[in-house]
Amino acid sequence: MKRPFGTLLGWLAQRLRGRPADAAARADLEADFRAALAAPGGEAGVIQVGRVFFETLPNTARRPLIVTSSGVDQPRSALTFAQLAVLLGDESLGLSFNWIGATAAESRAALKAAHVGVFEVKSDHERAQRLACGWVYLAAGDAVGFLVEAMALGLPCIALDSAATRNVVRHGETGFLCRNSTEVRQAIAELVDSAELRERLGTAARLDVRQRFGAGPVRESVLSACALPAA
Repeated sequence: MKRPFGTLLGWLAQRLRGRPADAAARADLEADFRAALAAPGGEAGVIQVGRVFFETLPNTARRPLIVTSSGVDQPRSALTFAQLAVLLGDESLGLSFNWIGATAAESRAALKAAHVGVFEVKSDHERAQRLACGWVYLAAGDAVGFLVEAMALGLPCIALDSAATRNVVRHGETGFLCRNSTEVRQAIAELVDSAELRERLGTAARLDVRQRFGAGPVRESVLSACALPAA
């Protein structure tokens, strides 16, 4: 049976006032977000997005799918993503979560225990194909490059509000920047419940990334920094 949309925000409001066990899980998740915000983040710097991320067509899953990606094992990010999957894992909502990238044994165990799909990919093409199935991209870590790839695919993105992510995402225009776990869950709920919002943010993000991080703009930026004339 197809899940009726427009219900996740209401369910989330009830869950936030829910059982003591839920409150304890939310407290653990909030501590992880505070730690992530306090940690030094990566700078956007010169990022060039591979053509495959602009060329891969959407292959959107039939049920709401939250995705993230990683190049190396990130235990804290994996735990945060797993906790979100548990808190939003009510069967009636039909949400699913996929971790796309490297994981060590401990992180993989935590993700699988939370019923998160784990896909270790070996190329940009594989990563783009897996990401293209998502409804929403959640930047669970501070790797800005992966966030930009998701934006290039036209995915509506959610990231922690930091100096690095503010250089990439314009809040409310090309994605959402969140200061805590409650804002992250609110953003997920809004995006899952609104196809129009997903389309608007995803389209704006794709255009912005193409203009800023496509091969042409990056080449011009490098030549300018090196004071070399463009050919």
